[in-house]
Amino acid sequence: MQPQTVIPRFIRAAENGCERVAKFLIKKGADVNIQINSFKEPPLHYAIRKGHAQVVKVLLEGKANVNLKDRQGYTSLHIASQFGRTQIVEDLLKDKINIDVQDKYGKTPLYYAVKYEHIKIVKLLLEKGADPAYAHKPKAKKVGIAVGVITAIVTPLILAHTTVLSTLAIIGATIASALIIGSIAYGVTYMASKHALSSKLSEVNCDEVKKPLQV
Repeated sequence: MQPQTVIPRFIRAAENGCERVAKFLIKKGADVNIQINSFKEPPLHYAIRKGHAQVVKVLLEGKANVNLKDRQGYTSLHIASQFGRTQIVEDLLKDKINIDVQDKYGKTPLYYAVKYEHIKIVKLLLEKGADPAYAHKPKAKKVGIAVGVITAIVTPLILAHTTVLSTLAIIGATIASALIIGSIAYGVTYMASKHALSSKLSEVNCDEVKKPLQV
């Protein structure tokens, strides 16, 4: 099979959701990370943009580079976050991906997820440690994120529903300025006893929070 026939077929397979063809081309040795047009978009980007989750899985199994950038500096996670591809974001986050990677405009996947109000994706990114400082600030208030708090964190904020924190130190932060998104609460407490990050804000005992922890 000649390269000039493999390349366009691979792109078409990714764009049109042809899982079987994608598997065949990978088996025949087609370059899963080929970038052919002026935008330097690999097959993975085409599949994500069109929402072909099964083809994305095939490409990932074929060792597609999740951190590969196109001409705009977009990675697969940028595109999935822009287009609201929740399942694909979940699959990408299982790989060794740079979650705070910036495109040529200095924007991260979280920025686009917030900008386009893809709440589930915002939650996923934050849970995996995405830096809230990069969020789209005008939209951040609407989706419930207090942007800028991250710069004051001196103890890592462990973003997991079942994680137990013995100490959570945030300079000048309060419950009002904590990160709240969807059903996940990021509470602040200065108590020495164990506090779980609950999946519901209502389960956080706000009476225990007398004042921000000063360090």
